[in-house]
Amino acid sequence: MAGGEWHRNIFDFYTLDGATRLATFLESWTGGRLVVNVAEMPIKCPVAPLEFLFLADSYFHQKGMRDRVELV
Repeated sequence: MAGGEWHRNIFDFYTLDGATRLATFLESWTGGRLVVNVAEMPIKCPVAPLEFLFLADSYFHQKGMRDRVELV
């Protein structure tokens, strides 16, 4: 996952840099499939991926684009 698409189409949200780049990306994203992948075990905060999906759902509703986003 840390190949050529890292911080272009693939992001982390556990670091300030990753979260900032993800926020910038999502500002202009027009929709599609958003996949949350848990790649390392143990998870630092087991609830964080689920919380992120809830926040993303709310964010896309507020932007009026929830119907164009598939959360996986």
